[in-house]
Amino acid sequence: MISDDLRKLSDLVPKNSIIVLHVRLNGVYDSTKSYSYQAQQLLDEIRHNISPREIYIPTFTYNFSKFKVFDVRETPSETGRFSEEIRIKYLFNKRRYLDPMFSVIETENQIQDTNIITKAYGNESIWYYLDNKEHYILNINLHEEIISTQLHYLEFIHSVPYRYKKFFNGYLVDWDGKKKDIYYESYVRYLNKGYDLNRVKIANIAELEKSLFKIGLIRTFDWSILKRALIKELSKDINYLIN
Repeated sequence: MISDDLRKLSDLVPKNSIIVLHVRLNGVYDSTKSYSYQAQQLLDEIRHNISPREIYIPTFTYNFSKFKVFDVRETPSETGRFSEEIRIKYLFNKRRYLDPMFSVIETENQIQDTNIITKAYGNESIWYYLDNKEHYILNINLHEEIISTQLHYLEFIHSVPYRYKKFFNGYLVDWDGKKKDIYYESYVRYLNKGYDLNRVKIANIAELEKSLFKIGLIRTFDWSILKRALIKELSKDINYLIN
């Protein structure tokens, strides 16, 4: 049961931590309750057991690259049912960051920075902020070995040869309903060359370095420990993260 898993996790993740939360909600609870109820229940259980000071939930919108529009109030999350339910729940709290492709919601505090983010991994991005903070990545009920956007930020700061900057013209609608033109810089991989992250290898080194802990449906990663290990490997092989 996820409740038992979270109680055990409280021994590994210190109170008042920063966490990034990736969840596949289907199957977490054996329940006929609505997804909205389940999403809020999971969030509340995390709060109760871990007492984090900041919780970041991705509400990414990859379709900005196709449709060239992002409305912070209306554009749905494309990162699963959990994140979409949380987006709807916190819509009127204005907790979603103004990033047209890699927005996140921080559920515990009112967002102070309301600037429009025009670079996916620039100094104003949440990934720059998190990379400079000790924090934990929680993967709950996921099929993959590790899901973490911080891995892509690591690729960015090391200028890996299998990714490149790509620019998109579009527009963003802010919290006041004002439409603003935007020129957005992303960092994408060469799709025709099959450069996929080797998630098994990354999870294995995380476990070896005692960054990864597995408890039932949960995998938690101490990013500071994992980052140090991956930087060491990247210094020897710039292609270390991929197959």
